[in-house]
Amino acid sequence: MAKEAIGSNAIFTGPQQGLTIIGKHCYAYSGHMDISVEQTMLDFQTAKEYIKGKFEFNADFGTGGGATVRVQIYMNDILITEERDTSNDWHTGDNEFHFVIPPLTRMTVKIVGGSQDANVNFTGKVYNQ
Repeated sequence: MAKEAIGSNAIFTGPQQGLTIIGKHCYAYSGHMDISVEQTMLDFQTAKEYIKGKFEFNADFGTGGGATVRVQIYMNDILITEERDTSNDWHTGDNEFHFVIPPLTRMTVKIVGGSQDANVNFTGKVYNQ
């Protein structure tokens, strides 16, 4: 479930796979990870509200050496989005994925490919039904 933080105690304590909610906004930051093997970058479940937001993938494509990077986004263990890019053929916009996430939905983001490090960020807004 999402971790809720409200007020002055809602400080950032470091990257994690989970979702943090602050009032009507939410975020999850994976932190930098080695993606030479498949990594689960984010893994969280939404609460009763729905969320509108975006996942953003970032990597050091300069060191990718032409390797293929695969980003997969799952809802309740069902593959919804898969993006494959060759690091030397990456285009602006390939790294953003906009979603409306239904209530009580488990979101998982996995990445594999290349020898570079990568991170995934999610930012969004929480809406009551």
